Amino acid sequence: MTKKPNFIDFLLFNFHLELQSYIFLKTENELIAVNRNKEIKKRRAVDYSYNYTYIPFSNIESAEFIPDPEFPDIYIFKISLKKSESLTFMTHMQTKKEFKELTDQFPC
Repeated sequence: MTKKPNFIDFLLFNFHLELQSYIFLKTENELIAVNRNKEIKKRRAVDYSYNYTYIPFSNIESAEFIPDPEFPDIYIFKISLKKSESLTFMTHMQTKKEFKELTDQFPC
C-alpha cells in the first residue's frame, strides 16, 4: 500500500528544501538560541545571516522536548515563559538526550 503524497511531500521532492538547525548556548544568566535567518531554505541557497534569541533563565517557567508527530527526524523545543508567550524552536540536528541535558540545568 502506497501513501498518497501530500503538499509537504510535493515541496520536499520538487524543491529540495531543508530545515536549518539551532545552536543553543548557555551563559550564567541566559540561554541563547542561534539560527540562520531563513529557517527553511533550498539546499543550494546561501544564507550567511544569523538570528540570536536571548532568554534570561529568570523568565523561563518550563522547557520541554517534543518529537514532531509527523516527521520523526524533527524535534520541537518548547520554552514557556513567565510574562509572555512560549517560544518554540524546531530542529533536526539535536537529540532528546542533548535537550534533556540542556533543560536539566535551568535554574528555575
